[in-house]
Amino acid sequence: MVALNPFIWDRPLDDPSKIVGMEAFAHEVALTLKGQTNVALFGPRDTGKTTFTNELALELAKAHGDDVPPFDVVKVDLQRVVSIPGFIGCVHDAMVSHPSKQLRRAAQRQIGALEKEIGFDIKVMKGSVKRSGSTCTLSGDYVGGG
Repeated sequence: MVALNPFIWDRPLDDPSKIVGMEAFAHEVALTLKGQTNVALFGPRDTGKTTFTNELALELAKAHGDDVPPFDVVKVDLQRVVSIPGFIGCVHDAMVSHPSKQLRRAAQRQIGALEKEIGFDIKVMKGSVKRSGSTCTLSGDYVGGG
């Protein structure tokens, strides 16, 4: 008996040389996002959504003309998040630990402004979440523009 899907992987592909056939769609979605429009990817488990977001991250990092600069990408793993504080904690951690120093500083400014606006210290909310050994570093299925 032949498997229904001969392309079975145990994790998303993140090596650009192994991602094949998604370049044109990634280019189209990157331009959509850079045009300030949100995109949501839906599909059953193990159909390539996270692999596609890895390809999309590479495309977003490219300049698409003088008026369409590269975007920084922040990857946040939301697979095991079951609460609003857990969501906030994962997003916070991804932003303040991003490899780009400029992005980290901008994130800390924005988080500080948000905390001032809502009158609540996000780190306190984040600190109240009980975590297992997992970390929050990979991409989920929602990609927002802007």
